[in-house]
Amino acid sequence: MTEYRGAEATVDVGEVAVKRRQKKTYRHPDLDSRLRRERTDDEARLLERAHKYGVAVPGLLGSSEFELEMEAVDGDRLKARLPDSAVMEQLGTEVAKLHSAQVIHGDLTTSNVVLSGDDPFLIDFGLAYTSERAEDRAVDIHLLHQVLCSSHPGLPRTRGRRSWTDTPSSSAPMPWSTRWRMCGRGGATPDIKI
Repeated sequence: MTEYRGAEATVDVGEVAVKRRQKKTYRHPDLDSRLRRERTDDEARLLERAHKYGVAVPGLLGSSEFELEMEAVDGDRLKARLPDSAVMEQLGTEVAKLHSAQVIHGDLTTSNVVLSGDDPFLIDFGLAYTSERAEDRAVDIHLLHQVLCSSHPGLPRTRGRRSWTDTPSSSAPMPWSTRWRMCGRGGATPDIKI
């Protein structure tokens, strides 16, 4: 079993992944319990919503007051597999489906994408929320852009643009289109047309 520690929770990954929100001793106990319970409930709800819209996310197996039990996704973090333009295109499609569900990830980084084979799975919905605002979708993608340009400076430079059309599983038209272009320092960056 592998344990991952974050600021708010630990995740034990074995046959299943179990995320436990840890007590914060600096908060009043009643406030701490309420915040951890609400955040666990919100994350479970948003994972189920994303799954319903066909987004590649770990399936939710169960939840309790401060704990989520999810399918374990076996694979490498995206940051270990860059550059891979095919994976980036698939990631763009997954993010488009997530945003079509009006779910904003809130922490869309290369550490929160696990590649199972060549398929990207979005993980860690601890900062996720719902929103219809184009600006919130743009901020989500802008964060990924910043991470790619600052943390992965070795990404190859390219001329021109590599584009794709977002095609969610439903036949409903996308509320926006997303295109990737390469940033001047060498990382892939999103260019949103709303």
